[in-house]
Amino acid sequence: MQSKTGGCPDDGQPPIYFFLNVSKMKRVIDHYRIVVNMRVAEGYMETGIFFIGNDKDAALKIFYELEGNREVSSSSILRLDLIEQTEGVDTIWDSLECSIGEMADNIRTITKETFRLLNLD
Repeated sequence: MQSKTGGCPDDGQPPIYFFLNVSKMKRVIDHYRIVVNMRVAEGYMETGIFFIGNDKDAALKIFYELEGNREVSSSSILRLDLIEQTEGVDTIWDSLECSIGEMADNIRTITKETFRLLNLD
C-alpha cells in the first residue's frame, strides 16, 4: 500500500530521518583525472580516463606538458579534459584539442608521468 504523502510503503513503522550538519563539512577533493573524448554524431563520447591522483599542482603540471591546441572548438575530433571531482561533482579545469599523433604522444606522457607520480614520488 502506498502512503498518500511520501510515496513509501505504509508498513506501520514511523519514518526514519537523517540530518547532516553541513556547517562542519570540509571541502574534499576526491581526485583529478584526464578524460579522452572522441567526437561522434551525437556529440562527444568518453573513450578513456586516466586517474591522476589528488594533487592539484601535479595534475596541472602533467596536463600543461601535453601537446595540442588550447583553443578547443565544438568541432574538435579528439579532446582531452582535465577534470576535478569534488564531493561527487565534476568540474572541467581545462581542455585540449589534439590530432591523432598528438594524442598518441599525450597518452605516452600521461602514462609515464602518472606512473612516476603514483609510484616514485
